[in-house]
Amino acid sequence: MFDFKAFFLGLTKEQRAAYAAVAGTSPDYINLHLIRGRRVPRPVLMQRLAAACVQFGATPTLPEFAAFFFVPSEPVMSTSASA
Repeated sequence: MFDFKAFFLGLTKEQRAAYAAVAGTSPDYINLHLIRGRRVPRPVLMQRLAAACVQFGATPTLPEFAAFFFVPSEPVMSTSASA
């Protein structure tokens, strides 16, 4: 699976700004919403983000890129005792 968070945080500040510009968004939006899993980009933005990766040394397919946003979370275990 492609780790978008590791990819983005591995870029320099200048590269992050350039990557975001190529994808048509801002580095702040990516940092605050996308790599933290708060939002899933709309299909057009997701395509642009995946395509922009190529210019910065990564070559994820669109399904690999999208999988970053749809990884199932671990089940939450209840700490209360059941009767």
